Amino acid sequence: MSRIPLILLALIGLQSMAMAEIAASARFQPTRVNLGNPIRYIVEIYETDKQKMPSVEPVTSMQIPDTNGLNVRNARTTSGSSTQIYNMQATYKRTQSIISDVEAPTPGTYTIPSYTIRYKGQTLTIPSAKLEVLKRGENAAPTVDELVFLKAEVPQQMYIGQTIEMDLQLYIDSSVRLRRIHSFDRTSDGFVLSELKNDSEDSMQNYKGRRYQVDTWPLTLTPIQTGLQDLSFQFRISAQFPDQSGTNSPFGQRSPFGGSIFDDFFGRTEQFNVYTEPLQVEVLPLPEADKPESFSGAIGDFSLQVYSDAKSSRVGEPVMLSVEIAGSGNFDRIEGPELAESPAWRSYKPESTFVPSDAIGLHGKKRFDYICIPQQAGSQELPAVRFSFFDPKSKQYIELDSPPIPMEVAPGKPGNPSAGTLNGDAHPLNGDTASAPIPKLSAEEALLVLDYRPRASRTVDGNWLRQPLFYVFHGTIALAFAFGIVRLRQRRKLQQDHSYRLAREAGKAAKAALSEAMASATAGDSESFYASACRSIRLAATEASGKDLRNADYPEIRPCLRSETAAEACESLFQKADTIRYSGQSQQANLEADRQKLESILKAL
Repeated sequence: MSRIPLILLALIGLQSMAMAEIAASARFQPTRVNLGNPIRYIVEIYETDKQKMPSVEPVTSMQIPDTNGLNVRNARTTSGSSTQIYNMQATYKRTQSIISDVEAPTPGTYTIPSYTIRYKGQTLTIPSAKLEVLKRGENAAPTVDELVFLKAEVPQQMYIGQTIEMDLQLYIDSSVRLRRIHSFDRTSDGFVLSELKNDSEDSMQNYKGRRYQVDTWPLTLTPIQTGLQDLSFQFRISAQFPDQSGTNSPFGQRSPFGGSIFDDFFGRTEQFNVYTEPLQVEVLPLPEADKPESFSGAIGDFSLQVYSDAKSSRVGEPVMLSVEIAGSGNFDRIEGPELAESPAWRSYKPESTFVPSDAIGLHGKKRFDYICIPQQAGSQELPAVRFSFFDPKSKQYIELDSPPIPMEVAPGKPGNPSAGTLNGDAHPLNGDTASAPIPKLSAEEALLVLDYRPRASRTVDGNWLRQPLFYVFHGTIALAFAFGIVRLRQRRKLQQDHSYRLAREAGKAAKAALSEAMASATAGDSESFYASACRSIRLAATEASGKDLRNADYPEIRPCLRSETAAEACESLFQKADTIRYSGQSQQANLEADRQKLESILKAL
């Protein structure tokens, strides 16, 4: 019986040793700072093991119960590892850092009290951290937020599905030199945003007594959820600030981001985040009252024009009816109007083309071409067209009607397959359209008939079936016809299937990112290589899964990888990229080996 208490004590001791393998710390960097200068809140989780290197469990959410008035945002993670050997015994250590930007509203002393999080099934205590914020002196140097900042102006209210143009503007003081934009992130779950272009529009502006270079990126913004929606943008950049002395440096005596290989006589290069103020947009539903039946989702300001390619035709001979919608708004959501049904006409779904008049596709013209086949001879009118849209300025639905287009329809020609032949049997019409059935053509067949309308016949001697030109001619037509069908189906799929369109766009962008990564590896630029490598992996995962993983981290990409070897290589690349990105310094790396890892990862996707 005396052994039972000893066994219990041993088990408790072993459990305590296991619990002691994971620990955490928290601190501000720096702990004492002038108001307006950059501050980071860093939580580090340490895990040690004597058998193997511990694995990382990503911390995706860390709810701080009380920030004591501090604005803590933009959390990101990075990890590192080390191995210590003492008396022939190895100790493996893994460190995960959760880094957040901090903004203090006023001078004073701030404390984030201790709190707990769940990590690997354990309750882990995060210790308290203290920060002292000093009042800026009258002659103090301008803060980083005054020298470099990001602005985005959006309306307070929008309608769901409405597309607007907005500008994302990066302000850089004339005394600061922008060296590089490393990454772009955004919080826009309730919106669809256009891609950020590589090139910006540059200008010079005076703002609050200072002169700035302003880099502007035009974007389109479309809300997809109603209610209050959050919106924010962020760049991670490197910039060179004037004067290396501590008294005039906007980062203080010693930069919280560490040194840089670009430090020189003229200033100091720093890598940091710049972001817009938190934005909120109230997204309203479209009104149900007075909504026309012809409304299909168009929002903006549009005009309607309808015309045909002929003033007369024959029974069974196709006519092209073109509907042109011009103006500004969400052209990507505009579908071809439904033609009014008429016993005198058979019509087919239209082909569409869009010609933008600006760089972002908010203004332009969209044309729909309908194939209409007359079924009755006489004085007819082409099917009426009705198009409606919602005008967000007047907050009303507007419906547009096309005037009727007269068309003289002659009886079909006897023996003309397109005018009266069904299943190879000729039915002479002789002016009586009711005596001859009209063939049902597909849209592709109607287009083919429209493109190759019969010309005046001529007598040709010889047997065409023995002429090589006969087979070349018809073979070319067949190939063109098949190619047209494939392109038509592909275009419709791109318009209707968002996942397919996203995958296609991501596939093209992934090839470009891979080329950038290879060029960076050849040039020995490790920072550019890892940034481009991670971007190519995210884009390839987006293409493979059909999900938007363009801003994803390794845990979200892991399910797309089909092998453990590729998963380990992917995790290693992301960790190296984070180390370079958040430390602000390059590191020695075997780029050739990591280039081969990247190729294997992309093959596994």
